[in-house]
Amino acid sequence: MAHFPPLRRRYFAVRHGQSEANVEKIIVSDPEVGCVRYGLTDEGKKQAVFAADHLRRILPPASKVQIHTSDFLRTLQTAAVIASKFPDATIHPTPLLRERRFGGFEGQADTCYRVVWEEDAKGRTAQLAPGVEDTAHVRDRGVKVIKQLEEHGEAEVVILVGHGDTLQILQTAFEGLEAWQHRSLPLLQTAEVRELVVRSATN
Repeated sequence: MAHFPPLRRRYFAVRHGQSEANVEKIIVSDPEVGCVRYGLTDEGKKQAVFAADHLRRILPPASKVQIHTSDFLRTLQTAAVIASKFPDATIHPTPLLRERRFGGFEGQADTCYRVVWEEDAKGRTAQLAPGVEDTAHVRDRGVKVIKQLEEHGEAEVVILVGHGDTLQILQTAFEGLEAWQHRSLPLLQTAEVRELVVRSATN
């Protein structure tokens, strides 16, 4: 079970705004597709503006901000909207924050997510469908980003723009949960802003 020590920076998870894939109710997790297609809808762009404005309100005016984002089109577009509200912020795309790979469910109805999540909940006995990325691997990617930023980053505030499963699985490391317990956390909605806070063992 991963658990972070006290961190030197504040971390905020922001799921991308509503995407074309969300509207079509299909799974898009393949980088060859998601990095070039299925960007934000008009509603998704409005959601991203709302998220950016919310961050602007809750962060101290002089905060030094960095934005680290999945390199999928929908997340890059969300990150760009957020950056427009923080003129000095820098955007850093990374494959480490990409969508969880859903293997053979790629392009299928988004109701297939539930099939994967139900298997996740079985923990160590889970038997994921071929090509579906294990929750531990997804979390390892996110934890690597945090560790790199703690060691080498200069920002006081880091905004992580990503995907529902990727960010919620990462949150389990902050909460002291197993990666496969990610669905026990509140569902991260499109363009939701959620501060990631390390919970002590006594919480």
